[in-house]
Amino acid sequence: MILILLAIFVISLIMAAASMKDLAVPEEIKKLIPVRRIQGRIVFFSNQIKHYSSSDSS
Repeated sequence: MILILLAIFVISLIMAAASMKDLAVPEEIKKLIPVRRIQGRIVFFSNQIKHYSSSDSS
């Protein structure tokens, strides 16, 4: 019984991975949406989270 469930699970994972190719955003839309890469470090303190940016603009 467990072997059958495991086989169904593995087959469904393979089918899901194969279908992910259809969900990609087309290149034309990627060119229309400007992407700003955020660089820096995120430091986790005991009571807060602080982002230190390494870009010159901020």
